[in-house]
Amino acid sequence: MMILAFQLAAIAVGCAFFTWLVMHWALVPWRRSAGQHWAERARLLWTARRTAVWCALACASLGMFTVWKWAGDLPPYVTIPVLVAGLMLGCFPYSREIEPRYTFGTWARQTAWQLVVQFGLIGIGIGLLVSMPDVMDAAAWGRVAAGFGISALILSGAWLPLVMRAKHSSADLTSMQERLERITAEAGQVSGVRPRHIWLARTPIPNAAALPFVNAVLFTTRAMEVLDDDECRAIMLHEMEHLTEPLSVRLTRLFGAMGFLTFVFVNPVLHAWGGLGVVGLFAVFVILQRLINLLRRRMEHRADHAAIGGAGETSPVYARALEKLYEAGQLPAVMPGKSMVHPHLYDRMVQAGVTPDFPRPAAPARFSRPGLLCLALAATGYVMLLWP
Repeated sequence: MMILAFQLAAIAVGCAFFTWLVMHWALVPWRRSAGQHWAERARLLWTARRTAVWCALACASLGMFTVWKWAGDLPPYVTIPVLVAGLMLGCFPYSREIEPRYTFGTWARQTAWQLVVQFGLIGIGIGLLVSMPDVMDAAAWGRVAAGFGISALILSGAWLPLVMRAKHSSADLTSMQERLERITAEAGQVSGVRPRHIWLARTPIPNAAALPFVNAVLFTTRAMEVLDDDECRAIMLHEMEHLTEPLSVRLTRLFGAMGFLTFVFVNPVLHAWGGLGVVGLFAVFVILQRLINLLRRRMEHRADHAAIGGAGETSPVYARALEKLYEAGQLPAVMPGKSMVHPHLYDRMVQAGVTPDFPRPAAPARFSRPGLLCLALAATGYVMLLWP
């Protein structure tokens, strides 16, 4: 048992070191861009951030291969936490370098919540996938209904009122919460919307969000620090417009977020229709996701129009607020591809009547050199796992 514990600890440390090394390499172009315009730096940083995804794939495949070689066939509830712990610890130095406001406690708390939600959904999907019979019966349909119901509960945010607080122990946070509530009331006089919950999330990430199923708006502390009252009000009008979306739109959004659960039917579809059935299942997933993304993009345009119109003669306030959030969050002004839900920042500013004071930047590259290396290592690891 002691030998096994030592081996698992060594795998976690190795995963952490590999992640740190890859991300340190991926951030080299961003470091060299110090002094350049924020839009160019954000463009380079986006590619580095994407590298973390490919790094996770490499850690998963090589880590599972190492566990298999050292310790044999261990259950997933042992190997997955070990690999995730190593990956997360390796990510902290790069997260701190990008955003020095991160303390380890703040980062760990935020990461833990993300993992609870993400792994909850992934666990539901994997559990349903491996438990599906060749032919669906009443018990299988019951498991599917339960899995979809729990996923809907997680994604809708219906559980958030149990963990979010409107009162804070810190005087600074209390003052910020009062300011947010005042701005919400002022924006409500324009929009006619009265959110049931007004939440302040403590994080260095500048962001705001609407949660229509619980009639709530959420602003982060960093967003409140970056924006003045007029800019906060403009962003609030955008989020309030999301709260007015019809129930049909809300349900369609929720269905789209649960689209990955389509693949829990791979086994019965394969049994009934063979490989062509699986291809058809994948095609249905892709088509539905594209249609739902079109709807989501339309809702973002609708919310932008509400924020611009609600600002009246001072509509450039909304453009300035967006630019501040993107700059503080180091997000690209132009994103790669055409599948993004939110329009490009550059286009949103122009739509709001403001010509940005920088030329339209190129979209970020999708892959960095360390990212390509990680993909190659991930493929190698999976081949070694499957090799007889």
